[in-house]
This record gives sequence, structure tokens and C-alpha cells, in this order.
Amino acid sequence: MTTDFTVRPARPDDARRLAELRWAFKQEGHEGQPPVPVRPLEEAVTNFFVTPPRRNGGIGSALLEALELHARSAGFDTLVVWPSDRSSPLYRRSGFRSPEELLELPLDT
Repeated sequence: MTTDFTVRPARPDDARRLAELRWAFKQEGHEGQPPVPVRPLEEAVTNFFVTPPRRNGGIGSALLEALELHARSAGFDTLVVWPSDRSSPLYRRSGFRSPEELLELPLDT
């Protein structure tokens, strides 16, 4: 077993290398060298929150629309979200779909 590595959270200055690694992973099994990306092509939204008194007034839709416009203008090709039960309908109305390749392992704690 090798021990010549360190596990740590990613830092902003790791972004380019992580994008290169992601691109290499996506190209695995293809011939030739993949181009070095200048930015990641996928963004993840862990969550955003609208306070209960302000819900169902279009604020969540407006936030999501602004996020989508920003992501498109930045050249991203995918947005990934982890919706709550409450927010899932908002994302589905906005066109988000479940990917077929996603696998999940629930860890009971």
C-alpha cells in the first residue's frame, strides 16, 4: 500500500488541476490526449434557501433562473443539484432530470 499522498479538502488554487483530472476521467478509454480545459464544465449547487414567509412567490425560481443564466454565460454544460423533498418540484419544473448514471450509497448514521 502506498502512503505517498495526502487527503485534504480542495482549495481554490486546485480548480484547474481538478478540471484537468475530470476531463481525463471523461476521456478515459479514448485515444489521443484530451485538451486542457480552461474551466470546469459542470457546477454543483448544494442548496439555496428561501425563508418560509417568502416561499411560493417566485423567489426560488428567480434565483434558479439567475444561476442558470450565469452558468450558461460561463460556458458550463451541466448543473447538478441535491434537492430537498420540498425543492425537488422547483428543479423538475425548471427542467432538471435524474441522471441514469448516478449511483448512491445511503449511509445510515
